[in-house]
Amino acid sequence: MANTAILHTATRVIRRVTSDPSPTLAADETAVVLAVPIDLSGALWKLDAGGNKISATVAECRVAGIDDAYERSRRGQKRQALIDALDIVIGDLTATPALKAFAQAFKDVVT
Repeated sequence: MANTAILHTATRVIRRVTSDPSPTLAADETAVVLAVPIDLSGALWKLDAGGNKISATVAECRVAGIDDAYERSRRGQKRQALIDALDIVIGDLTATPALKAFAQAFKDVVT
């Protein structure tokens, strides 16, 4: 059974490898059937135009959405921005009590 590499189309970074004959792809992904099994240990990889495995850059991994530390940091920044916005609504003297209650309840869910 052949393996298929699922690549981020723009960067050709390998997001995952599957043996599924009909893999489900996201809109920004491309499937490439591999002639031989591929070893993904030791680094983050991409396929060049000839199908050769080469190291992916940090920038390419970020664009492809597979840099876990960067993605965690980005989600944390977005979460903090949401909490800050909710705090502004909660502290707004002109906001209705219902809006303040909603903002507080929402903040309680995300914190």
